[in-house]
Amino acid sequence: MGTSTNNSSLAGSNTTSDSEDVNMVYFMYGGYVVIIIVLGLVQNTMTVYVFVRDKRLRLFHNYYIVGLATADVGMCLTGNWMIAVAAFHGRWVFGRHGVYVC
Repeated sequence: MGTSTNNSSLAGSNTTSDSEDVNMVYFMYGGYVVIIIVLGLVQNTMTVYVFVRDKRLRLFHNYYIVGLATADVGMCLTGNWMIAVAAFHGRWVFGRHGVYVC
């Protein structure tokens, strides 16, 4: 009389698997980290550049800001790129290297 639907056929109708969803999340996170690295490098480099070029900005409290900008440029160049590479690979690809800072 009526048509019955088999639940097993509905469960298999999903076109993306869980591993593809996880890979997409890793890829999106890697892209986010790359954007943060690029913006961090540009903005903090410009902060240091403007501080060096403009003598009027050499006030005591501005040295603190330039110190933070310099530290952030260092983090963008030395640490964050490893996070982006690992995110694009979906796993930590550096072995034991990069795990220990000291």
